[in-house]
Amino acid sequence: MASKSGVKAHTLLCTHGKHDVVAIAEADATALSLSIASMGNIRTETLRAFDTTDMTKILAKMV
Repeated sequence: MASKSGVKAHTLLCTHGKHDVVAIAEADATALSLSIASMGNIRTETLRAFDTTDMTKILAKMV
């Protein structure tokens, strides 16, 4: 389903806590999230993540 929506899935992680699964993907995942959620048996949440290089650049801009 991910590749059909133009999403390149990198990693799928099973987690404990609020979220059972975390998917790390490259793309605008909105269409995929909506497609999965339309099945009615799960809820999705899209989060923007930053790697250490990006976060270092962001922190350097703080005043």
